[in-house]
Amino acid sequence: WTELDSTVLTSAGTLETSTFAAMDSLYVQIFAAQVGSNNQCVKFNGDNSANYNWRGQANDGAQSTRSAVSNGIIYVYNITGSTNFCLAQMFISNTADQQKLVTINTTNANGTGNDTPTQEFAWGKFNDATNAITSIQWGSDAAALTNAQAGSYIKVYGC
Repeated sequence: WTELDSTVLTSAGTLETSTFAAMDSLYVQIFAAQVGSNNQCVKFNGDNSANYNWRGQANDGAQSTRSAVSNGIIYVYNITGSTNFCLAQMFISNTADQQKLVTINTTNANGTGNDTPTQEFAWGKFNDATNAITSIQWGSDAAALTNAQAGSYIKVYGC
């Protein structure tokens, strides 16, 4: 794996990568917390059209699904206090001429002290079968680029 991008916020602001080299497989780490509390999501290549589909599950509960949405692939949802930091690990198939498949595993701090962290799993599809993913934008399902708290980061590796 080769590091393609690393962005760390020293103050609250927009969390997104710069443009990175296209590779067939991506591994992404996002450690982030929102300034406001909405569901956390990712978008690719600045695409704001209805090209995202996802399925998610929190704490072994019922699954949620969304198809043909424009607000990205949600990976932190239905969690009280979603201004907590979350660590997400994503694997993405990124062949340019195929739909992009995404697997996400997330741990949510779920408060301070001895609170038990929450776990979330999400599976997504980005319906662009023309271009490889070469940039990632983090935000909420309420807005494309919600401000993230200082200390938030995104790292992208490819092979």
